[in-house]
Formats: sequence, C-alpha cells, structure tokens
Amino acid sequence: MMMIRWHHSKLIEHGTGNKIMIEKKKRSIHDAFCVARNLICNNSTVYGGSAAEVACSLVVDAAADKYLGVEQYAIRTFTEALDFVPMALVENSGLQPIETLSAENIPFYEIDCNDVGTNDMREHNVFETLIGK
Repeated sequence: MMMIRWHHSKLIEHGTGNKIMIEKKKRSIHDAFCVARNLICNNSTVYGGSAAEVACSLVVDAAADKYLGVEQYAIRTFTEALDFVPMALVENSGLQPIETLSAENIPFYEIDCNDVGTNDMREHNVFETLIGK
C-alpha cells in the first residue's frame, strides 16, 4: 500500500510496485496537482507539444533582422535555445529530430508523441498552462 500526502490531500493506492514505480507515480500525481493549481491561479493556456516554443522562435527570429551586430547574434542564440525544446521532445519520443522538425514550421503544429511526427495541437486539444512556461 502506498500513501501520498500533498498538503491537505491524500491518495492511497493498493497493490505492489517497486520503488522506482512508486516514485514515478508520486511525481505524476504531484505534476497533476501543479497543473490544477496553475489553472486555478491563471487559466491562460497555450498549445502543447512545444508549439508555443516554435511560435515564439519564429517571431523572435523575424525580429532579429531588425538589429545589427552583437544584438542580432544574441537574439538568434535565444531563438536557438527555444528551438532546443521541440528537439528534445522529438528525441525523447523516439522520432527523427531533423526530419520531424523540418517537416512543418507552423506555430500550432507540433510534436505528437502518441502519433507519428507532427499534428495540429488545436485539433487534438493539447494545451499547456501559460504560467507553466
């Protein structure tokens, strides 16, 4: 039996499991509580699957053209950092990073870990909390 306490909430689970599985379950439950808290504090959402990072990357990259010299390099470096998030998601999903990310460059079209490649996050109702970004 496993009991997880989180502030004033309790969850009791019956069954067997090794220590790693129990820790994963604890983290998953904690993450779910954090998402619920974030939605209560601020119910603003963005499309999931790293769509927000891609959209920001496209806008920041377009804005970098307005600057010259060192500022432009700094802005483009930030764009590369934003592009790392979908790259990590693709790699963790077991997909081919370069092929998957270069296939589409639409802001709300991003990585679908349950399907193959990219999908429209609007159609799949995949959202993340804005405060969690």
